[in-house]
Amino acid sequence: MKFECDRQKLNEAVLNVQRAVSAKSSVPALEGILLTAEDGRVRLCGYDLQIGMTTEIEAQVAEKGSVVMGARLFGDIVRRLPGETVRFETDDKQLADIRSGEAKFSVAGIAAEEYPELPRISGDAGLTLPSSVLKSMIRQTLFAVAQTDAKPVHTGTLFEVEEGKIRLISVDGYRLAIREEPIRGGAKNS
Repeated sequence: MKFECDRQKLNEAVLNVQRAVSAKSSVPALEGILLTAEDGRVRLCGYDLQIGMTTEIEAQVAEKGSVVMGARLFGDIVRRLPGETVRFETDDKQLADIRSGEAKFSVAGIAAEEYPELPRISGDAGLTLPSSVLKSMIRQTLFAVAQTDAKPVHTGTLFEVEEGKIRLISVDGYRLAIREEPIRGGAKNS
């Protein structure tokens, strides 16, 4: 695997997917980020068997491939690289060579085959919502999510999608928060 990309875009992508990476796991690959280089882009994936996150950045891909890099170490390296571009290359033993400016790192990776596959979402029902609206909806209902596990059903927010609208509902046993927004293209489900 061999690619070159913008350091700032790679750093932003790593910061995003790190949120879905397991801090401690009996499966070492779950503590890492899966990098997949193909056709002018690099896909980064973080997954802890409950939450999965994938993002893509543009890159000049010289050689396709995949590798899992330890999320914390890889994130620290990318954040501190001095140059504008990052050159990333792995060998057949999953040893990654990371270069930018005058800096050079050699870091052991994990074979991509050890990384669990993210579940596929079935059906073609989907919706489009501006991220600013979703963030606002979450902020306005988060206060009513229970802070203790006394009643686990109260420790989350219900996302309810009906024709033409999305509704977020949170309750902690005392407080109830509901926020609703119109949407385009939403099938009826929760």
